[in-house]
Amino acid sequence: MNPIVRLAASATPGDRKFILLAGAGVSKDAGIPTAWDLMLKTAGLLYASDNEQIDPSVDLEQWFLQSKYVDLPYSELIEQIYPHYPDQQQFLKEYLEDHKVGESHLLIAELARRGIIRAVVTTNFDHFIEKALEEKGLNPQVISTEEDLQHSEPLIHCDAIRVYKPHGTLGRGALRNTPEDLRKLSSRMETELIRILSDHGVIVLGYAGADEGMARVLDQRSSNYYPLFWVDPMHPEGKRKGQVRRVV
Repeated sequence: MNPIVRLAASATPGDRKFILLAGAGVSKDAGIPTAWDLMLKTAGLLYASDNEQIDPSVDLEQWFLQSKYVDLPYSELIEQIYPHYPDQQQFLKEYLEDHKVGESHLLIAELARRGIIRAVVTTNFDHFIEKALEEKGLNPQVISTEEDLQHSEPLIHCDAIRVYKPHGTLGRGALRNTPEDLRKLSSRMETELIRILSDHGVIVLGYAGADEGMARVLDQRSSNYYPLFWVDPMHPEGKRKGQVRRVV
């Protein structure tokens, strides 16, 4: 059976059976920079550090594309330039905050308003999903730190729509933004996400599945109850490949 038919049949309004896992792709239609866009924003700094004589006529994007930095993953590049969390926060706030809520954010919020999804898990640092939920008249409860988890009720007893941000959130504390950070989530967050993703169906949207911490969560998720639907033009690799219903 076509996976989208199975998804539509099981996504009954009011049942809140699903968790939505959202990556950077959900922000693309709002014009919010992707990891690649953010890498290009660093080209000026990198060019200046590599050249004693600065040529103002240089096309920085073309220089970056031909530089040694082009093959670095985003997380490694950011770690080299901004090794400290406050600097990472400032860099990301400059480029991520000055945008409006996008259509994808609003559609996610509509799924929450209709009671189809119980919570959102997002690897994004920005606040656009929360803003979209508020525009739909909902009051999101954001969980981004160990302290948030420690002082929150079990998800099943939470009346609000909950937004888990395992990589952190802009303007508050540390961000998981370097290779070492992304290798493993905190033990409390990992345990929580494995539990809630095992107890619900999962819709993965705009997420490539590249970071090790979240990959470990998905690999340990039990699929005894509801399926996982991966809405993406590329099929996930590794262990998850045989565990998902691909919806294109």
